[in-house]
Amino acid sequence: MKAGLVLALTGILWTSSAAAADSWLLFGSARAASTNCAPTYIWATETVFHNTSSSDRQIIVLHQSKGEILPPSIVVRGGESLPLSIFAGDFPPPGLAAVEVDVPADVIVESRLEYRNILPCSGQPPALGPSGKLALPSFALVAANRQQRHFGLDLGVQSVRVNVGVYNAAPIPAIAMIEMRRAACDDRVSTVITIPADTLLQTTVSVPAICVAPLHPRTPFWTVNATVTIDQPSFSYATTVSNTQPPSATFGVGMPDVR
Repeated sequence: MKAGLVLALTGILWTSSAAAADSWLLFGSARAASTNCAPTYIWATETVFHNTSSSDRQIIVLHQSKGEILPPSIVVRGGESLPLSIFAGDFPPPGLAAVEVDVPADVIVESRLEYRNILPCSGQPPALGPSGKLALPSFALVAANRQQRHFGLDLGVQSVRVNVGVYNAAPIPAIAMIEMRRAACDDRVSTVITIPADTLLQTTVSVPAICVAPLHPRTPFWTVNATVTIDQPSFSYATTVSNTQPPSATFGVGMPDVR
C-alpha cells in the first residue's frame, strides 16, 4: 500500500500493552490504493493511554520525527483511557512518524493499527469507527550495529509481501542492511537502504523463494525471518501483507497487566 509513504501494516507480528517510562510509538495514516470505485480502506495508527490510578497523570511528548503535530504534554484523568488521535483532529496525519513519550508507571500504553473501510466512489469512510484493528508494539531504541531480529514473517502458505520500517534516531543518515531468510532453506535475500536523519522509512523487501530441497526438513517451509542491522541508534519493525486477501481481524487476545 502506497500513499506518499508506504504504510502496509497488515499482519503485525507483536502484541504489546507496554507499561511505564520512555518509549517510542508509530504515528500516522495512509490510504490504500484503489481503482474504479473498488472497496478500499484507510490505515491509521492509534495509541490509547490507560490510566490505572485514581489521580491525573501527565504524559510528556519528548520528540516527534515529523514536527510538532502533538502537544508537548498530555493529561490523562484518573481511570480514563485516552486516545492519542484526539490531539491530531481525531485522525493521525498522512505519512508515518516516530514519537517518543515519557509515561508514568501506572499508565498502560496500548498501541494499535486500525483500518476503516472507505465508501466506494465517495472516497470517505463512514462515521462508524474502525472496521478492525491489530496490535502494534511500543519500541525502545537499539544501539548502532546491533542485530534486530524479526521472526514469523509469513501468513502460512499465502502469497505475501514483507515491509520493513526503520527509524533512524541519529542526526546523520543511517544505512540499514535487511536480510530476509527462509528458515527451512537457509536462503537469504539482502536489501540495503539509506535512512535520512530523524526519519522513519518503510520499504518492501523480497522474500526468498521456496526451495526444492530444504536443508532443514523439520522446519516449516513457509517460515520467513528477517535480520535488520543499522549503523545508527534506531528501531525497526517488519510486517507481512497478503497479496490476495483484504484485511480482516477475526481473533484477539487480551494480555493481563500483573503488578
